[in-house]
Amino acid sequence: MEWEVTVVDGRGRSTPLIVEAAEHATVAGLRAALADADDRNIDLGVYLGERRLDDDARLADVGLTDGASLYLDWPGTPARTAGAGWELAVVGGPVAGASIALPAAGGVVVGRAGGCDLVLDDPEVSRRHAEVRTGAGGGAITLTDIASRNGTARRGFRIDGSDRQIGRAHV
Repeated sequence: MEWEVTVVDGRGRSTPLIVEAAEHATVAGLRAALADADDRNIDLGVYLGERRLDDDARLADVGLTDGASLYLDWPGTPARTAGAGWELAVVGGPVAGASIALPAAGGVVVGRAGGCDLVLDDPEVSRRHAEVRTGAGGGAITLTDIASRNGTARRGFRIDGSDRQIGRAHV
């Protein structure tokens, strides 16, 4: 069986994913595979919408459909609901489709390191490459280079315009 889903973690980062599973595969098996792929412990459960999926349930029986969003913690967590309605999305390059909801006020770090809010698996991206900040109340959004090796550019030029390029990814 196969489903095209979006996996959303506790920080609001979303990743498109194709889930291929045997008929007897369980939610616990999916959770373990996601933890292995992301090199971290996912112990808060997997949610389909606002419904927590039982670890012992077969994937074939939980109502999973193409286009579904799977959350790796409760979908009402402040990190997801407090946002200003803005989303930082990768629209081109090797990690196209990755995205993260921006907080109502504060910033997210973009880079290659696993601890970044939006991880770009791209050798041209520094471990901690840039920060995207949202002003109080969802005001102005700024993109700041964090002393990255290759800089942050748009079509080969330093930051200018609404389409920002970090490594080979267009965000």
